Amino acid sequence: MDTITKVLPEECVATIISLTSAKDACQLSPVSPSLKAIADSDAVWANFLPSDCEDIIDQSSTPTLNLLSKKQIYAHLCDYHVLFDNGNMTLSLEKATGKKCIIGEPSESSLISKLQSSDSPGIHALVSDYPRPLSDLKPTKKSNPDQTLIRSLSKRFLSFLKASLSILPKWFPEVSKSNNAISLLELLCIYKLCLNCLDVIASQLASKPFSVKFQRLRLIHCLESCGLFDEAQLEGVGVLEKLPPTKRKGKLLPEIDKGNGEVKELCSLVVDIVVSLLRCVAAGLAKEDAHFRKVLQLVEEVNP
Repeated sequence: MDTITKVLPEECVATIISLTSAKDACQLSPVSPSLKAIADSDAVWANFLPSDCEDIIDQSSTPTLNLLSKKQIYAHLCDYHVLFDNGNMTLSLEKATGKKCIIGEPSESSLISKLQSSDSPGIHALVSDYPRPLSDLKPTKKSNPDQTLIRSLSKRFLSFLKASLSILPKWFPEVSKSNNAISLLELLCIYKLCLNCLDVIASQLASKPFSVKFQRLRLIHCLESCGLFDEAQLEGVGVLEKLPPTKRKGKLLPEIDKGNGEVKELCSLVVDIVVSLLRCVAAGLAKEDAHFRKVLQLVEEVNP
Protein backbone atom coordinates (compact mmCIF):
# COMPACT_ATOMS: atom_id res chain seq x y z
CA MET A 1 0.00 0.00 0.00
CA ASP A 2 2.96 2.29 0.67
CA THR A 3 3.93 2.13 -3.02
CA ILE A 4 0.98 4.38 -3.92
CA THR A 5 2.75 7.30 -2.23
CA LYS A 6 5.82 6.62 -4.37
CA VAL A 7 3.87 6.47 -7.64
CA LEU A 8 1.40 9.33 -7.12
CA PRO A 9 2.04 12.86 -5.82
CA GLU A 10 0.91 13.47 -2.24
CA GLU A 11 -1.76 15.91 -3.45
CA CYS A 12 -3.35 13.18 -5.58
CA VAL A 13 -3.31 10.65 -2.73
CA ALA A 14 -4.85 13.25 -0.40
CA THR A 15 -7.61 13.96 -2.92
CA ILE A 16 -8.37 10.24 -3.27
CA ILE A 17 -8.59 9.73 0.50
CA SER A 18 -10.71 12.87 0.94
CA LEU A 19 -13.31 11.35 -1.43
CA THR A 20 -13.80 8.38 0.93
CA SER A 21 -14.91 8.88 4.55
CA ALA A 22 -13.48 9.79 7.93
CA LYS A 23 -13.64 6.13 8.96
CA ASP A 24 -11.67 5.06 5.87
CA ALA A 25 -9.06 7.76 6.48
CA CYS A 26 -8.58 6.51 10.06
CA GLN A 27 -8.16 2.94 8.82
CA LEU A 28 -5.54 4.00 6.26
CA SER A 29 -3.55 6.04 8.78
CA PRO A 30 -1.70 3.13 10.49
CA VAL A 31 -0.76 1.39 7.22
CA SER A 32 2.55 3.22 6.85
CA PRO A 33 4.25 6.39 8.11
CA SER A 34 4.07 8.12 4.73
CA LEU A 35 0.39 7.24 4.26
CA LYS A 36 -0.37 8.33 7.83
CA ALA A 37 1.06 11.78 7.18
CA ILE A 38 -1.28 12.18 4.20
CA ALA A 39 -4.34 10.51 5.77
CA ASP A 40 -4.09 12.76 8.86
CA SER A 41 -3.46 15.95 6.90
CA ASP A 42 -5.69 19.02 6.82
CA ALA A 43 -6.05 18.56 3.06
CA VAL A 44 -7.96 15.32 3.73
CA TRP A 45 -9.94 16.22 6.85
CA ALA A 46 -11.05 19.64 5.61
CA ASN A 47 -13.27 17.72 3.18
CA PHE A 48 -14.96 15.83 6.04
CA LEU A 49 -15.85 19.02 7.92
CA PRO A 50 -18.82 21.25 7.00
CA SER A 51 -17.81 23.99 4.57
CA ASP A 52 -18.85 26.70 7.05
CA CYS A 53 -17.26 24.99 10.05
CA GLU A 54 -14.35 27.41 10.39
CA ASP A 55 -16.65 30.46 10.32
CA ILE A 56 -19.01 28.92 12.89
CA ILE A 57 -16.13 28.10 15.25
CA ASP A 58 -14.77 31.66 14.87
CA GLN A 59 -18.15 32.93 16.13
CA SER A 60 -18.43 30.28 18.85
CA SER A 61 -17.62 30.28 22.56
CA THR A 62 -14.42 28.32 21.75
CA PRO A 63 -12.79 30.02 18.72
CA THR A 64 -9.38 28.57 19.66
CA LEU A 65 -10.58 25.24 18.24
CA ASN A 66 -9.52 26.57 14.84
CA LEU A 67 -5.91 26.36 16.04
CA LEU A 68 -6.18 22.56 16.09
CA SER A 69 -5.68 20.30 13.09
CA LYS A 70 -8.76 19.53 10.99
CA LYS A 71 -8.74 15.95 12.24
CA GLN A 72 -8.67 17.14 15.86
CA ILE A 73 -11.55 19.54 15.17
CA TYR A 74 -13.54 16.68 13.64
CA ALA A 75 -12.91 14.48 16.69
CA HIS A 76 -13.87 17.30 19.07
CA LEU A 77 -17.15 18.01 17.26
CA CYS A 78 -18.03 14.31 17.39
CA ASP A 79 -17.70 14.30 21.19
CA TYR A 80 -18.81 17.82 22.14
CA HIS A 81 -21.28 20.51 21.15
CA VAL A 82 -19.91 23.95 20.26
CA LEU A 83 -22.02 26.97 21.21
CA PHE A 84 -22.36 29.81 18.69
CA ASP A 85 -24.78 32.60 17.75
CA ASN A 86 -24.43 34.15 21.23
CA GLY A 87 -25.03 30.77 22.83
CA ASN A 88 -28.36 30.19 21.08
CA MET A 89 -27.20 27.40 18.76
CA THR A 90 -24.93 24.35 18.99
CA LEU A 91 -22.85 22.60 16.33
CA SER A 92 -21.80 18.95 16.47
CA LEU A 93 -21.05 16.08 14.10
CA GLU A 94 -22.48 12.57 13.98
CA LYS A 95 -19.54 10.27 14.68
CA ALA A 96 -20.58 7.57 12.20
CA THR A 97 -21.43 9.78 9.22
CA GLY A 98 -19.88 13.17 9.92
CA LYS A 99 -23.28 14.77 9.33
CA LYS A 100 -23.55 18.32 10.64
CA CYS A 101 -26.05 18.78 13.48
CA ILE A 102 -27.12 22.30 14.37
CA ILE A 103 -29.71 22.70 17.11
CA GLY A 104 -30.97 25.48 19.32
CA GLU A 105 -29.60 25.79 22.83
CA PRO A 106 -31.31 23.21 25.06
CA SER A 107 -33.67 24.67 27.61
CA GLU A 108 -33.13 24.24 31.32
CA SER A 109 -36.22 22.03 31.58
CA SER A 110 -35.08 19.76 28.73
CA LEU A 111 -31.66 19.25 30.34
CA ILE A 112 -33.20 18.49 33.73
CA SER A 113 -35.49 16.00 32.02
CA LYS A 114 -32.49 14.32 30.38
CA LEU A 115 -30.64 14.18 33.70
CA GLN A 116 -33.63 12.42 35.22
CA SER A 117 -33.63 9.81 32.45
CA SER A 118 -31.45 6.72 32.69
CA ASP A 119 -30.85 6.75 28.93
CA SER A 120 -29.79 10.18 27.67
CA PRO A 121 -26.99 9.88 25.08
CA GLY A 122 -24.84 12.97 24.73
CA ILE A 123 -26.02 14.41 28.05
CA HIS A 124 -22.44 15.07 29.21
CA ALA A 125 -21.71 17.28 26.20
CA LEU A 126 -25.01 19.14 26.53
CA VAL A 127 -24.63 19.80 30.25
CA SER A 128 -21.00 20.84 29.74
CA ASP A 129 -22.01 23.40 27.13
CA TYR A 130 -25.09 24.83 28.85
CA PRO A 131 -23.41 26.56 31.85
CA ARG A 132 -20.27 27.48 29.87
CA PRO A 133 -20.63 31.22 30.69
CA LEU A 134 -20.18 30.14 34.33
CA SER A 135 -17.58 27.41 33.89
CA ASP A 136 -15.38 29.78 31.87
CA LEU A 137 -15.28 32.22 34.79
CA LYS A 138 -12.44 31.20 37.08
CA PRO A 139 -11.18 33.62 39.74
CA THR A 140 -7.43 34.19 39.71
CA LYS A 141 -5.08 35.41 42.43
CA LYS A 142 -4.87 38.77 40.66
CA SER A 143 -8.55 39.36 39.96
CA ASN A 144 -12.06 38.11 40.64
CA PRO A 145 -14.98 38.02 38.18
CA ASP A 146 -17.16 41.12 38.00
CA GLN A 147 -19.86 40.82 40.68
CA THR A 148 -22.52 42.38 38.46
CA LEU A 149 -21.88 39.62 35.93
CA ILE A 150 -21.91 37.00 38.71
CA ARG A 151 -25.32 38.21 39.91
CA SER A 152 -26.68 38.01 36.38
CA LEU A 153 -25.32 34.50 35.82
CA SER A 154 -26.58 33.41 39.23
CA LYS A 155 -30.14 34.38 38.30
CA ARG A 156 -29.77 32.51 35.02
CA PHE A 157 -28.19 29.25 36.24
CA LEU A 158 -28.82 28.82 39.98
CA SER A 159 -32.12 26.95 39.61
CA PHE A 160 -30.53 24.60 37.05
CA LEU A 161 -27.55 23.88 39.32
CA LYS A 162 -29.77 23.25 42.35
CA ALA A 163 -32.00 20.87 40.38
CA SER A 164 -29.01 19.04 38.87
CA LEU A 165 -27.28 18.62 42.24
CA SER A 166 -30.44 17.12 43.70
CA ILE A 167 -30.73 14.60 40.83
CA LEU A 168 -27.13 13.50 40.24
CA PRO A 169 -26.43 11.76 43.59
CA LYS A 170 -29.43 9.48 43.04
CA TRP A 171 -27.80 7.94 39.95
CA PHE A 172 -24.61 6.77 41.67
CA PRO A 173 -25.98 3.47 43.08
CA GLU A 174 -27.42 2.42 39.71
CA VAL A 175 -24.41 3.46 37.63
CA SER A 176 -22.02 1.88 40.14
CA LYS A 177 -23.88 -1.45 40.02
CA SER A 178 -23.79 -1.45 36.21
CA ASN A 179 -19.95 -1.55 36.31
CA ASN A 180 -19.96 0.90 33.39
CA ALA A 181 -16.77 2.87 34.00
CA ILE A 182 -17.48 5.35 31.19
CA SER A 183 -20.96 6.20 32.50
CA LEU A 184 -19.57 6.61 36.02
CA LEU A 185 -16.82 8.91 34.74
CA GLU A 186 -19.34 11.03 32.82
CA LEU A 187 -21.58 11.24 35.88
CA LEU A 188 -18.63 12.42 37.99
CA CYS A 189 -17.61 14.98 35.37
CA ILE A 190 -21.13 16.44 35.26
CA TYR A 191 -21.32 16.48 39.06
CA LYS A 192 -17.96 18.24 39.46
CA LEU A 193 -18.81 20.72 36.70
CA CYS A 194 -22.04 21.70 38.49
CA LEU A 195 -20.17 22.07 41.79
CA ASN A 196 -17.46 24.20 40.18
CA CYS A 197 -20.14 26.43 38.63
CA LEU A 198 -21.84 26.73 42.01
CA ASP A 199 -18.48 27.79 43.46
CA VAL A 200 -18.35 30.67 40.98
CA ILE A 201 -21.65 32.11 42.22
CA ALA A 202 -21.04 31.23 45.90
CA SER A 203 -20.93 34.94 46.76
CA GLN A 204 -24.63 35.11 45.90
CA LEU A 205 -25.42 32.45 48.51
CA ALA A 206 -24.50 34.66 51.46
CA SER A 207 -27.28 33.33 53.68
CA LYS A 208 -25.69 29.86 53.52
CA PRO A 209 -21.90 30.37 53.53
CA PHE A 210 -21.07 26.66 53.64
CA SER A 211 -23.74 25.42 51.22
CA VAL A 212 -21.28 24.65 48.40
CA LYS A 213 -19.01 22.76 50.79
CA PHE A 214 -21.96 20.68 52.04
CA GLN A 215 -22.73 19.87 48.40
CA ARG A 216 -19.14 18.68 48.04
CA LEU A 217 -19.60 16.57 51.17
CA ARG A 218 -22.47 14.86 49.37
CA LEU A 219 -20.14 14.13 46.44
CA ILE A 220 -17.62 12.65 48.91
CA HIS A 221 -20.32 10.30 50.19
CA CYS A 222 -21.19 9.30 46.60
CA LEU A 223 -17.54 8.58 45.78
CA GLU A 224 -17.21 6.58 48.97
CA SER A 225 -20.33 4.52 48.16
CA CYS A 226 -18.84 3.63 44.75
CA GLY A 227 -15.56 2.48 46.28
CA LEU A 228 -13.67 5.45 44.82
CA PHE A 229 -11.81 6.03 48.06
CA ASP A 230 -8.79 7.89 46.66
CA GLU A 231 -11.04 10.36 44.83
CA ALA A 232 -13.14 10.82 47.97
CA GLN A 233 -10.02 11.54 50.03
CA LEU A 234 -8.76 14.12 47.54
CA GLU A 235 -12.15 15.84 47.49
CA GLY A 236 -12.39 15.81 51.30
CA VAL A 237 -8.91 17.18 51.87
CA GLY A 238 -9.57 19.78 49.16
CA VAL A 239 -12.67 21.04 51.00
CA LEU A 240 -10.80 21.26 54.32
CA GLU A 241 -7.90 23.12 52.71
CA LYS A 242 -10.31 25.80 51.42
CA LEU A 243 -11.70 26.51 54.87
CA PRO A 244 -10.51 29.74 56.55
CA PRO A 245 -6.76 29.44 57.26
CA THR A 246 -5.80 28.27 60.71
CA LYS A 247 -3.83 30.48 63.08
CA ARG A 248 -2.94 27.51 65.24
CA LYS A 249 0.62 26.36 64.65
CA GLY A 250 0.84 22.75 63.49
CA LYS A 251 -2.94 22.40 63.06
CA LEU A 252 -4.75 21.43 59.86
CA LEU A 253 -8.17 22.79 60.83
CA PRO A 254 -9.15 26.42 61.43
CA GLU A 255 -9.94 27.71 64.89
CA ILE A 256 -13.68 27.76 65.46
CA ASP A 257 -14.97 30.95 67.03
CA LYS A 258 -17.40 29.91 69.74
CA GLY A 259 -19.20 33.24 69.50
CA ASN A 260 -19.95 32.79 65.81
CA GLY A 261 -23.50 31.75 64.94
CA GLU A 262 -22.17 29.58 62.10
CA VAL A 263 -20.09 27.46 64.47
CA LYS A 264 -22.51 24.52 64.51
CA GLU A 265 -22.63 24.37 60.73
CA LEU A 266 -18.85 24.50 60.42
CA CYS A 267 -18.38 21.87 63.14
CA SER A 268 -20.87 19.54 61.46
CA LEU A 269 -19.12 19.96 58.10
CA VAL A 270 -15.63 19.32 59.48
CA VAL A 271 -16.66 16.30 61.56
CA ASP A 272 -18.57 14.69 58.67
CA ILE A 273 -15.62 15.13 56.30
CA VAL A 274 -13.11 13.75 58.81
CA VAL A 275 -15.34 10.71 59.47
CA SER A 276 -15.58 10.07 55.72
CA LEU A 277 -11.81 10.42 55.34
CA LEU A 278 -11.29 7.95 58.15
CA ARG A 279 -13.58 5.41 56.47
CA CYS A 280 -11.84 5.94 53.12
CA VAL A 281 -8.36 5.44 54.54
CA ALA A 282 -9.51 2.33 56.40
CA ALA A 283 -11.22 0.86 53.32
CA GLY A 284 -8.69 1.92 50.69
CA LEU A 285 -6.40 -0.74 49.31
CA ALA A 286 -3.36 1.53 49.16
CA LYS A 287 -2.87 2.77 52.70
CA GLU A 288 -0.22 5.47 52.39
CA ASP A 289 1.50 6.71 55.55
CA ALA A 290 0.79 10.32 54.60
CA HIS A 291 -2.94 9.65 54.42
CA PHE A 292 -2.95 7.87 57.76
CA ARG A 293 -1.00 10.65 59.47
CA LYS A 294 -3.21 13.40 58.09
CA VAL A 295 -6.46 11.64 58.96
CA LEU A 296 -5.26 10.73 62.46
CA GLN A 297 -4.32 14.36 63.05
CA LEU A 298 -7.76 15.48 61.84
CA VAL A 299 -9.46 12.96 64.13
CA GLU A 300 -7.45 14.27 67.07
CA GLU A 301 -8.34 17.89 66.26
CA VAL A 302 -12.11 17.30 66.01
CA ASN A 303 -12.16 15.10 69.11
CA PRO A 304 -14.00 17.11 71.81
